[in-house]
Amino acid sequence: MKETDILKTVFNFFIIDLVIFAIFSFLIAFIIAILLNITLGVSREFISPIGFVLLLVLMWWNYKYRYEETFKEEDAIKVLELRYAKGKITKEEYKQMKKDLEG
Repeated sequence: MKETDILKTVFNFFIIDLVIFAIFSFLIAFIIAILLNITLGVSREFISPIGFVLLLVLMWWNYKYRYEETFKEEDAIKVLELRYAKGKITKEEYKQMKKDLEG
C-alpha cells in the first residue's frame, strides 16, 4: 500500500467519524437540553456548547484509541522497504533509517 493511500484512508475515516460523531453529539445534546428544560427550566441555548464538548470528547477518544495505533513501527518499516524497492533511497539510507526505526 502506498504512503499516500494510507494517509487518504486515515483521512477519509477521520472525516466519516467526524460527521457521525457530530450528528450523534448534537442529538445527545438536544436530548440533554430538553431534559434540563423539563426538569430544571434551563433554556435550550445549551445545545451547541454541550454538543461541541461532546464532539470534542468523542473525537479525542476516537483518535486516542483508533488512530494513535494506526501507524506502528512495522508500518514504518514497510513504507521504508517500499521506498527502497522503488529506488527512492539508497542502500545506505535504507540501512540507516531501518536502524533508526528499530533502535
